[in-house]
Amino acid sequence: MSSVKWRFTAVFLLLLLCTGCRRDKNTEPVQPPLRFAPPLASLQLKPVSRSPEKLLLRQRDTTILLHSGSSTVQFAEIPVLLPESVTGNEENFWSLGEYSCRNILRPLLNEELPQVKRILLDPGHGGHDTGAIAADGTMEKNLNLQLTLLLAEKLKQRGYTVFLTREDDRFLSLDARPEAIAGCQADLFISIHHNAAANHAASGYEIYAFNSFPETTDASRTVNSVPFALSAAKALKKLPVLPGRGVKFAQFKVLRLATCPAILVEAGFVSNPEEVKLLKQPEFHQNFAAQLAGFLPDLTNGKSIQRH
Repeated sequence: MSSVKWRFTAVFLLLLLCTGCRRDKNTEPVQPPLRFAPPLASLQLKPVSRSPEKLLLRQRDTTILLHSGSSTVQFAEIPVLLPESVTGNEENFWSLGEYSCRNILRPLLNEELPQVKRILLDPGHGGHDTGAIAADGTMEKNLNLQLTLLLAEKLKQRGYTVFLTREDDRFLSLDARPEAIAGCQADLFISIHHNAAANHAASGYEIYAFNSFPETTDASRTVNSVPFALSAAKALKKLPVLPGRGVKFAQFKVLRLATCPAILVEAGFVSNPEEVKLLKQPEFHQNFAAQLAGFLPDLTNGKSIQRH
């Protein structure tokens, strides 16, 4: 092959290769634009990053991480277990039920908590109702009372008026506990418990608010309580010796009957042989009570009630 023909052939092949490269680049699949179902769109969250399985959203300084197919969202790095699952598909369309968006995520996005001055603390169980019993014989009712008495002192030091449903080892019905809210005109009800599970490896604290799903009548008890639940979970996150299990929702009777914002704290697992040793230590109870009390502002300093 002559040098002229060789050069012509080489140039032709080079042009063909470059054209093919440009064609491949121009025909790369383009990711569909991000779209939301109306309930999720109404929150007006800004996307930060996304993948086929995860979507990170933001409002001001708060981030929300959604996982497609999961009912757990990471809200400001706190797990929140919703009654509905998030869905995302290949068309980049993300959806979450109206109940979860309106009654849980929206109130969680509010920066301020309602004003609180009078708090009713409820040490769970008591009397013949021992609650869970650890393998070493430790009774939940006693741990509940010890922690609640410490929490009461911490809250009083921060300027709150505090009442207790019981101050000693006595039995109270589940109905009587929230009924005391009216008598003391409480702004907030906090029930203190310790957890137990068949899986003895289960560990950590968790915060509950009332589950009104699917909201057949009124979800106000959930709406008014979830900001307090998140604030408590965030405060306890500073307690490094015990893992956080996040914010959850249940139809516990004391939450269902409460006539003011109400949360239930499970402060650790007595069914975990190692964890119960920690739960029995006075120093741990002091630290737990101090951290939990910090989810509300110190009124003696005149601070506004801010969660962020």
